[in-house]
Amino acid sequence: MKEKLKTVALFLVLAILINILTPTISAIAAEYDETINYNTYYQIQLNPNNSIVIASDDKTATINYDNGKATITGETLTKRGNELYSTSKFNVESVVPSTNYNCQIWYAGSEITLDTLNTNLSNLTVGERKNVDFQFEPKQSGRVTFSNATSISGNETSMTISYENGTATIEGTGLNTASDDGGKYVYTYDTPQVLAITVNSKEGYTSRVYYSGNQISTPFNLPINANDNINFDVNFDKDNGNNTPQTPTNKNATINLEHFTGTYEHTYTDEEGVTQTKTENYEIGADISINGYMLEPGDNKLDYYLETGKTEVTFTFSTLWHLRYYDTVSINGTPYNVSDYLNYDNQKQWLDHYNGQIVGFDINNVPVADTYNIEVKVGRQWGSHIANFLWTGDPAQKDGEDYIGNAHLEMIGLEYTLDGTTYTYTEEEFSSGSFDKDYVEYESDESLNYDEGSLVIPAGSKVTMRITPKYGYQVVASNMGDIETTDNGVCEFTFEVGGGAAYFVADVVKVEDVVKATSDKVSSGEIALANGSLTTGTAILSVNDIELDSDKISDFEEAAGDYKIKSYLDIDLDQVFYRGSSDSVWSNRIHELDDYATITLKLEDGIDGNDIVIVHNVNDGDKYEIIEIESYDAETNTITFKTKSFSNYAIASKTTSFVAEETKTTTGTNPITGDNIIMFISIFAIATLGVFITIKFNKNNKTRKH
Repeated sequence: MKEKLKTVALFLVLAILINILTPTISAIAAEYDETINYNTYYQIQLNPNNSIVIASDDKTATINYDNGKATITGETLTKRGNELYSTSKFNVESVVPSTNYNCQIWYAGSEITLDTLNTNLSNLTVGERKNVDFQFEPKQSGRVTFSNATSISGNETSMTISYENGTATIEGTGLNTASDDGGKYVYTYDTPQVLAITVNSKEGYTSRVYYSGNQISTPFNLPINANDNINFDVNFDKDNGNNTPQTPTNKNATINLEHFTGTYEHTYTDEEGVTQTKTENYEIGADISINGYMLEPGDNKLDYYLETGKTEVTFTFSTLWHLRYYDTVSINGTPYNVSDYLNYDNQKQWLDHYNGQIVGFDINNVPVADTYNIEVKVGRQWGSHIANFLWTGDPAQKDGEDYIGNAHLEMIGLEYTLDGTTYTYTEEEFSSGSFDKDYVEYESDESLNYDEGSLVIPAGSKVTMRITPKYGYQVVASNMGDIETTDNGVCEFTFEVGGGAAYFVADVVKVEDVVKATSDKVSSGEIALANGSLTTGTAILSVNDIELDSDKISDFEEAAGDYKIKSYLDIDLDQVFYRGSSDSVWSNRIHELDDYATITLKLEDGIDGNDIVIVHNVNDGDKYEIIEIESYDAETNTITFKTKSFSNYAIASKTTSFVAEETKTTTGTNPITGDNIIMFISIFAIATLGVFITIKFNKNNKTRKH
């Protein structure tokens, strides 16, 4: 009888164990059918905006991007959302960019160059998840830009750029072509070299080539080093000033140009309001042409065309906008008063004679001669009627007087007054990227990887620009003393430009994302956004205590289940832009991100991070989720978790047993690993062995009794 009681007791113990373990065993089996064991596979997480195609043999994954594709190989590849799993390490075998694109690969925060693409990602360990973001960018080896062209042709060693009235040819190696809608043709080259550029005009036309702002005679050969960003602006002018091509030159003349070398006095009012007089020297800076044919710098022989029977010619005198012709111009002893042709003190007349950084005027009815003896007086232009407004984002010029980097600039508004009439231009009129109207010139070369432009407008004009910093940067200062912000849009700044050269400089500095905590339970924190979550500005995460109504509290408690609510928090994310300083900002509330942000919060004393979870009311709606803590640092009392949404949260304590906790279905539950399977198999084996021993023991007992 005693032995029977022992047998019954043993079976009761085994039955209880099986009953307790059955739910866990069922949950493990169900989860394991659908979950990859994180501890036995290599894992890689890709950019969520890209599509993944697994080859039929499950060994090759193709990742498609807007500008190309990448191929990853591994044994038994498995796709799960934007993650790839394999029993072997991943190998990036090839990256195929689209035309005119190069590629950069960012792996776990470190750039992998093209030279190392065909290697295994050796620092990937079993059970470790890594993020890989493939970015494709235009080639940066070097470029030459030609403006106002009509077509391109040629090959990798010689390209011809065609204009309406001429051509430009560039010779080199590894040339590539691309054009934008504004008539700008861009040549990129891959290797350091010297390029030869030749410009030829059609018969009856002259060509003016501007290289980095300085006029150069043509044809010419010019050395260009790799990584230089060179701009050429080629203008072809009809030599006779009308709409029909002229016949070849048939006349020549000798021009003896003499610049007046005396001095003149400049009277002005200084910053303290005191009238001052300054003695200035006349300068050299006269350009001369006859009937549209320009005298080359340093030469005194000029070939030009004169129609049959004509006994008079037209002289054109021009100089840079910041210089002026004073008093009279003498041609073969005859004085011509400058004020009869151009009144520098009349704003509208002065602007009417302005053309592409040059101010000029024509003197007609000059008698034909074989030799012209000319005397001019050229000096500085005081009290200029224009504002010559320049800026560049070229990193090579970051120490210059017109640098504004790490930002994108857009001209969106302009207002000025001439002769009592106010002229206003809006953003739509600047949308083409090039604007030329009523003394206004605006250029921004979109072929460059930075903004660069110029604006020539009447002095005193009110300018509105949108200055949008890159992600992680803010505008903190500007050299425009009266810069203001507008209430019409984010990152819009308005300022008035005075006469003369106006170089716009703005300090766009790196600024980290921050966490502002005013909660009794959270004292500080950090936030790390996934790559590409924000493209401009910076982020501010706000953590505040919040009081909820009874219905919301009830919903939170129901969602928390066996967890006990400790504190309610309002966690908000804002994308901010400085209004010139951190004291005033534009703010854009972000309710949900496309990818997870990592948040670290420092808890106040008395809260044990080992014993809490986060309850989240998604977008303050009807949906709730439990977010498990990814890590807890007991020394600093900080917790780390991931989320995409920003609204109301609650900190809750775990009060359930270990088994109940492992079987509870919540968002963020860790997948069941092979360790759980091993535990189950071990318990099952012990139970089976117990049953076998019991049966054997009973049989032996019966044998002894018989």
